[in-house]
Amino acid sequence: MQFLKTTSRLPAILSFALLAVQLAVPWMARHFVTQDGPSHVYAATIARELLLHPRTSVYSSVYEIHALIPNWTSNVVLGIAASLAGPEHAQQLLVSISILIGFFGLAYAARALAPELSPWFPVFNFLLQTWFL
Repeated sequence: MQFLKTTSRLPAILSFALLAVQLAVPWMARHFVTQDGPSHVYAATIARELLLHPRTSVYSSVYEIHALIPNWTSNVVLGIAASLAGPEHAQQLLVSISILIGFFGLAYAARALAPELSPWFPVFNFLLQTWFL
């Protein structure tokens, strides 16, 4: 009976173990850089500085915000990530948050479509890693 209980939880255990590995991968790289991530971090840093310190920022002599900037969502999120983890780790934090949101979002969708089944499928981990990112 105990064996049946353990085997029914095996997909969930495997799914969360894979999630832990997926969350650790960006933090294992010494210099984690996405394709155009550094330019987004730079833009987020400038936008944050210009919004919080418009007159005293070092960037105020070069840049000026006239309207909403393109990619404003990534600028806001990366600005917060850079404030929390520093600019050198902002991309790692953003990828970790994206993986978590994607994982729990897929589980929520699975629960909505089939409430009688467990929402924790290891296939979601592979979908998230290969398709989403």
